[in-house]
Amino acid sequence: MKKIPAALILLFLILSITFLLVSAAGKNGAIFPRFRFDIHNTGAVPYRGPVTPPGLIWAFNTRYHISTPYITSGPVIDRRGNLYFGSEDMSLYCLDPGGKKLWEFPTGDRVRSTPAIGDDGTIYFGSNDKYFRALSPGGKLLWKYGTGDFVESSPLITPGGLICFGSEDYNLYALDRNGKLRWSYSTGGPIRSSFGSDEKGSLYIGSNDGALYSVNKNGEFRWKIQTKGEVRSSPAFPGDGTGFVGSSDGYIYSFTINGKDRWKFKTGGMVRGSPAIGQDGTLYTGSRDKCVYALDMKDGHLIWRTALDGEIWGSVLVDGNGNLYAASDKGFVYCLNPYGEKKWVFRTSGPIYGTPCLAPHGALYIYSEDGKLYSLAGAR
Repeated sequence: MKKIPAALILLFLILSITFLLVSAAGKNGAIFPRFRFDIHNTGAVPYRGPVTPPGLIWAFNTRYHISTPYITSGPVIDRRGNLYFGSEDMSLYCLDPGGKKLWEFPTGDRVRSTPAIGDDGTIYFGSNDKYFRALSPGGKLLWKYGTGDFVESSPLITPGGLICFGSEDYNLYALDRNGKLRWSYSTGGPIRSSFGSDEKGSLYIGSNDGALYSVNKNGEFRWKIQTKGEVRSSPAFPGDGTGFVGSSDGYIYSFTINGKDRWKFKTGGMVRGSPAIGQDGTLYTGSRDKCVYALDMKDGHLIWRTALDGEIWGSVLVDGNGNLYAASDKGFVYCLNPYGEKKWVFRTSGPIYGTPCLAPHGALYIYSEDGKLYSLAGAR
């Protein structure tokens, strides 16, 4: 029997994966369109991730590390399965599902903002050169908007088409799709958090002044809740009139969308990552005390706590089966089941400060300070 060349087999697999990705995304939607997956920052995806020890599918090496303890640009995925992410080498990258570089867009400084993908495929992101940019799907500059400082915040695109983000110049910005300023609002500190939206369309973001701010869709101040540490965590909303956010003071805070305190839970270290919302009413978060926590969203009581090897700077991701994916600054990627039991561990060759990303065909993407974006896959 005649053997099929390995290159043809690989091409067939890539085309098959691309077909599955396009089918999952629908006509216009991206597969993983923004930081924390949706505008509510739930960190919960409908796709099933690997539950057996994964193998390395590919690793793409940039010129410099991707993951840093300050803030990390994560990968997002368009409807064709192409990945977009920033790097400390000052560029935004686009890779195909097989890990081949399609294009690279250089900026004037580090790219720590996770991109957001618009319905038309436009890529929006910030850079530490103080500019916020819009690129075509082919990597061509459409426009850029200048702010007064680093733009490490990741953008949110509202249902009405506003692109919202923060800057370290203390300001919140909302631009239209042509890059024109629609409104801005000044907080009391640099912004490294990213916007989240509740079920009614109000917007929320943390500031390094220690407060969580809420503004309406027109940028008008609604309320703020003060914590005792920088709020780099981005708020998450389950759609029931409540929200959750972490703080560098070590607490997870629960609040109503009208600005009332509900409860707070003390971890043993700073909470830099964003909470994840489980389908069963469980809230998940990591902490720099090296633990992943599962809390009851109603009253904040501890359901379980699992210790990992290394501090957790990023956020937890929840898949369609309720399994959790998290990473530590020792370079480990973990899968936990919904009860907090470890199912597998994968080690990279550098610290990880970010959050995994998941595709419909089960590929798990993670970036490391070793300068590589990893694609992992295992049985689902």
